Amino acid sequence: MTAPPPLAVADLPGFSPVEGREHRYVEVTPEVGSGRGWLARFLQADAPLPGGGGCVEEGVLLRTSEGVAFLGLSYRGDIPGWRRYVAAAAQQWGGRVARIDGVELVDDQGRRIALDDCDRRRT
Repeated sequence: MTAPPPLAVADLPGFSPVEGREHRYVEVTPEVGSGRGWLARFLQADAPLPGGGGCVEEGVLLRTSEGVAFLGLSYRGDIPGWRRYVAAAAQQWGGRVARIDGVELVDDQGRRIALDDCDRRRT
């Protein structure tokens, strides 16, 4: 049985802006894992909760050529609040937050990774 083909870059959540929603990719650390329920574990941050809205997983895994895995999520409502909360959760777990900028994944340290160089799969 062969693996399904990778997702096209243009089909990745966050490639095209969606009004009222922000997409991010969070580095998956071994403590959080990438299996069922990862988002609930990841979002156990010691930080003020956003004022409203919600956060959902996007069902997408990006794996860099170095083997670093990023899982997709998005949030709506209090976007600045969710942005801070997700950043705090990533810091707490020792991971990074990234976003799609054109055809690159850009992490919170400014590192740019070509999306064509990533394995792009549905989870």
